[in-house]
Amino acid sequence: GLAKVAHNKIGSTTGGTRGISGGEAKRLAFATEVLTDPPLLFADEPTSGLDSFAARVVIQHLASMADNGRTILCTIHQPPSEVFAQFQQLLLFAEGRTAYLGPLSQAVDYFSGLGYKCPSSFNPADYFIYTLAVKPGAVKESKERIKAVTDSYAEKESSAVREIPQAASQTMTKVLRDTSHQHGESRLTQFRVVAYRTWLNTSREPQVVKVQALSSLVVGLMVGLIFLQITDTSKVSERVQNVSGVLFFVMTQLSFNAAFPVVQSFPLEMPVFLRDHD
Repeated sequence: GLAKVAHNKIGSTTGGTRGISGGEAKRLAFATEVLTDPPLLFADEPTSGLDSFAARVVIQHLASMADNGRTILCTIHQPPSEVFAQFQQLLLFAEGRTAYLGPLSQAVDYFSGLGYKCPSSFNPADYFIYTLAVKPGAVKESKERIKAVTDSYAEKESSAVREIPQAASQTMTKVLRDTSHQHGESRLTQFRVVAYRTWLNTSREPQVVKVQALSSLVVGLMVGLIFLQITDTSKVSERVQNVSGVLFFVMTQLSFNAAFPVVQSFPLEMPVFLRDHD
């Protein structure tokens, strides 16, 4: 899991900051999306870049979410047989057409009925890809085979389309019923979490804190120098006017220096706030 790197920085591939590994970043991105327990989740190749064990753990978690009434749509690239067996429904595309849509447990028998029997030693996922792929040097034969498979499915597609809305309606009704009783946290808890997050972000950028402290010190010295040796009472009105003008520009600069970092933080942190709110 990610428990061993819970207190590590995520890092950045562009900023040069070293953080967690690529596989851990992949699992972290997946974890942030499932934190809110969404009723519908699209997962685009969630196992890419992961080893076999991590890929199996991710798919097992997706399968448990599906068992609890969530709808999971997942694309996957050459899954191992153990991972592939955990899927419930399978959709195969070939040349922009549907080659199969139905329970995973019936896919092997369906292709066997079309004359494409999967050998017992083959991973079904690899066999389906092999059957529906356009092979170099045999383009015509491959396209004819794909056309035969897709045409065969098109004959039964109308009945399958009629069955899907009813199943989808039952699933969404269950999901809405399960999520209708969820409540958000109190305002005090929200404030405490946001304040702690802000403190973490600030503490993880010590250079920015040092620059801001140095800037405040320099401005403070400049303001102090304005009143240095101001005991001369001659030309008091002129001195007061000059000092007032300098103080005006100093205060304006300080106001902008304090406001701009806050304004710039909104577009950066808004996606996080919206995800937490949802």
